[in-house]
Amino acid sequence: MSHLYDVMGLSKTKFLMKHLRLNDKTGKLIRISMEYTQMEVGTSMLFFHQPFNKWKHIVTPTWVTHLWQYWSEAEVTPDMTTMWTGVTKSKNDKFIVDLL
Repeated sequence: MSHLYDVMGLSKTKFLMKHLRLNDKTGKLIRISMEYTQMEVGTSMLFFHQPFNKWKHIVTPTWVTHLWQYWSEAEVTPDMTTMWTGVTKSKNDKFIVDLL
């Protein structure tokens, strides 16, 4: 028998992957939420690849951040190579959080 928290996490993971693959309206809204969270974190590394507890104080609680929290606690690292992580505008620009 699975723990209810794990059932919720797996259901959210399936929901996310399904809609990102379909690229439907829900998938596009999820992608917007993920991009917003990435901007809040402010690093060049994908936020899903970082520990949630380090950033939980500065990110807005959303469906995506709750999934991130579950993945972080379950030690899951998704392979989302097509995610937006931000781009620098000129040659010597750097992400402030990376410098800190």
